[in-house]
Amino acid sequence: MNYVNNHFPGIKLIYSTPRTYIEAINKLNKKYSVKSDDFFPYANDPNSFWTGYFTTRPAIKLIAK
Repeated sequence: MNYVNNHFPGIKLIYSTPRTYIEAINKLNKKYSVKSDDFFPYANDPNSFWTGYFTTRPAIKLIAK
């Protein structure tokens, strides 16, 4: 952090907490859109779907391969 702060003008790295981060974001007074439809299944190729990506059972992921 010291290296970046001393060698890159306009950039300041600091240690932070989630609370400090949220307070800084709220000070920007930006409006964010709300996504209400389903996020999944996500596809990054015509035949590559990410369904089950967040499952807590890793053995099931092995079966899908």
